[in-house]
Amino acid sequence: MASQAQHTPSAGAVMENTYYKVLVGGRSCHGGDCEYALPMQREDGTWEPGEWMPPIEGDLQLCAAGYHLTREPARWWQDGAECYAAEWDGDYVGQHGDKIAVRRCRLLRRLDAAELAQVRVFLEGSHEVSDGYARAYDSARVRASGSAQVEAYDSAQVVASDSAQVVAYGSAQVRASGSAQVVAYDSARVVASDSAQVVAYGSARVEASGSAQVEASGSAQVVAYDSAQVEASDSAQVVAYGSAQVVAYGSAQVRAYGSARVVAYGSARVRAYDSARVRASGSAQVEASDSAQVVAHGSAQVRASGSAQVEASGSALVHTTHAWGDPTITVDGYAVWVDHRHGAPVVHAVSAEMVPVPTTG
Repeated sequence: MASQAQHTPSAGAVMENTYYKVLVGGRSCHGGDCEYALPMQREDGTWEPGEWMPPIEGDLQLCAAGYHLTREPARWWQDGAECYAAEWDGDYVGQHGDKIAVRRCRLLRRLDAAELAQVRVFLEGSHEVSDGYARAYDSARVRASGSAQVEAYDSAQVVASDSAQVVAYGSAQVRASGSAQVVAYDSARVVASDSAQVVAYGSARVEASGSAQVEASGSAQVVAYDSAQVEASDSAQVVAYGSAQVVAYGSAQVRAYGSARVVAYGSARVRAYDSARVRASGSAQVEASDSAQVVAHGSAQVRASGSAQVEASGSALVHTTHAWGDPTITVDGYAVWVDHRHGAPVVHAVSAEMVPVPTTG
């Protein structure tokens, strides 16, 4: 049932209970195409309000019938948008949410950059938010904490901590710590530490440390340290150090060092060094050197050198190609080990551990 009221915001003020209209090119930009009568700025900088819009006939209904106004324009902002303070009267519906549908309204003035910042649309400068929703564009810098939610575009920079949530597009840069959550698209860059969680798409770049968790797809690139955990798919690229853990799918590429652990599926490609451990299945391809350990299943292919240890089963294929090092190879089932280190290839297809053949001086 519609309620009756009249609301006129104070001139030049951005009030908590003020309602606004977000337009693109003077028209509605969320589910409608209504053209509004726009206010005009006078020579002295004041504004001449726009004409009252014609009254809506029939029952008012959110998202269906009525002029829709909001107290949180950041939630409805988009590229090319402008925001106007609005006056309205008569009956309305939706007073308990962030928007209402009114019988008639008029627009009083367009908000400038400073006023937009007060309603959490940040176009420039430095800002802090600890709750609610905000959008950052261009050269804006935002420090988000608590339960704040921020969407960052263009070259905006966000520092997120606590339980803050950030969605980054374009060339936005995000530094996340605590339990912050980040979703990154396009060419966005994220540095994540502590227990931060990151989901990266497109060409996003992520640097993860501590206990950070990352899901990377598309052409995303990830560098993981410490106990960071990464799940990579599509053509994502991951470099893992320390005790980082990586699960790779599709055509993902992983380079693992230190004590990093990698599980590779599909057509994933892995290069393992130091004491890295790899479990490969499907058509995964692994190059192992130093003291790396590999367990290969399915049709996985492994190239081993140094002191690498490989356990191969299924139809896995293992190659030892370098003339240095004494890799230890175990084959089982239909797995095959082809040793290229001493001239003519030697094929091993016995279900037993193959004693390393000493290299010749």
